[in-house]
Amino acid sequence: MKNNIMFFVKFAVAALLVLAILFGINYLYIGGETYAGTYSGMEKFENVPENIRYANFGPSYGMSCFRYDEFEEENVCFNFGLTMQDAYHDFALLKNYEDHLSDDAVVAIPVSYFSFCSNASAPSSSRYYKILKKENIKGYTVENYVSSNYLPVYGKGSSFVRDFTNDAMNAIIKKGMTTKTEEEPEEKSVEAEKLSADSKSRVVVIESGNLSVYQNYIEENENYVVEMIEYVKSKGMTPVMVLTPYWYEYTEGFDKELLTKGFYEPVERIIEKTGVVYMDCNSGDFEDYIHTPEYFNNCDHVSKKGGLEFVRRYMKFLENQGIKS
Repeated sequence: MKNNIMFFVKFAVAALLVLAILFGINYLYIGGETYAGTYSGMEKFENVPENIRYANFGPSYGMSCFRYDEFEEENVCFNFGLTMQDAYHDFALLKNYEDHLSDDAVVAIPVSYFSFCSNASAPSSSRYYKILKKENIKGYTVENYVSSNYLPVYGKGSSFVRDFTNDAMNAIIKKGMTTKTEEEPEEKSVEAEKLSADSKSRVVVIESGNLSVYQNYIEENENYVVEMIEYVKSKGMTPVMVLTPYWYEYTEGFDKELLTKGFYEPVERIIEKTGVVYMDCNSGDFEDYIHTPEYFNNCDHVSKKGGLEFVRRYMKFLENQGIKS
């Protein structure tokens, strides 16, 4: 009997020790750059406002374009965009936060040249376990829920040592440097030559890896966008599909057949099915915009200045369409 008691005592002490070490490592991991990068932009969901009049979704293109600064005094606006966010999760976020939108909300649905070619079968990443309801998480598991919300280091597995080492080295390197943490970093102007080179290199990588490989995902992603548009309309709100601006040489560099099959044809079908208002920011009134280097951080993401100017034009577009009150 005594031996059994000693065994359980030792087991309990060992278990507590393991848990203490694990939670200690988890604490250090949460404070590192890898964790911060994985959950970048998530803090805004801690305080999503009510009665949102202007909302947008989308991946990093939507994040960078929709800077509502000049319109927030008179309107409640919110940017639901997250890096690498696909059409499925745009729709999932809409359903999750629809009660925060006003009855007459204008909902921007950004699309990119890769919106219809992303892996539609991939499960939701860990960040969505923090903000979505269970029914909106693709491939939900209890294990992933616990890992994402309480013990994120557990989900890293064997890659933790590499990530932890990299974070530690970065911290040592930065320790002796003087940095301004309270201010937004100043943006440097991007020269047209750099945008041109960036365009060429990115197009080569994308054409060899994305548009031609994921043709079989087009229909599924297209359906997600159609469902989202119809859902917005069913709630009495106004959907607007937006192709965000790219540096002009980026668009010109793509194989026209690939771009037609992977993007333009799906967009045409969506417009035909839903009648959605469509804003193409790479032609027409945006010709001057896509030739202005200071509006871009790189060939496919706009700068802060570019985002402010984009929203000015977006609001003007809505007004011309009779949407903006």
